[in-house]
Amino acid sequence: AIEVAQGIYQQSDAALQQAEIKAAFSAASAANAVFPNTVTSLVFTNEYVVDAQTANAVNAMIVANKQKAHEFSIKVGVRSHTFGNIANPSSPFYNELKRLIQNCDFIQCNLYPGSNTPTPQDGVNGVSEAFNKIKSAVAGINPQCEVMIGETGWPSQGVSFNNTNNNVNNLLA
Repeated sequence: AIEVAQGIYQQSDAALQQAEIKAAFSAASAANAVFPNTVTSLVFTNEYVVDAQTANAVNAMIVANKQKAHEFSIKVGVRSHTFGNIANPSSPFYNELKRLIQNCDFIQCNLYPGSNTPTPQDGVNGVSEAFNKIKSAVAGINPQCEVMIGETGWPSQGVSFNNTNNNVNNLLA
């Protein structure tokens, strides 16, 4: 009835990281044994890819585990807020992101309205523009890599990192 993307938390210790990956494969196998095709993908980290070093670290994990995942009919990818850098060849970690995308079956982009976005419609337009730029850049690197929005939104209240006017009406819009 549902499809699940199993997340893999980023650990600083190599042994703990391997334990996270092993646990993700175990959970996916167990779930798929009960309800086939429930876990369709493994997401290697969330918000960890922020520079060349972390892009390379995640790429190494994906390369090391992609074949095994595919043997279980599971896709591999990553989720981050930094994929906008792939639309900018001058980015300090463009080449590392490019290699990562070449090895991914999918990427999930965490995209939000820009700072001080005045209206929800402006926020939608900004997120759509960023998403389309990323999709276009990724298609030129790896046409088989699916590009998805992993996280987005407009808060209903409080102070957010992008200083939007947060209220329920703007959230609903």
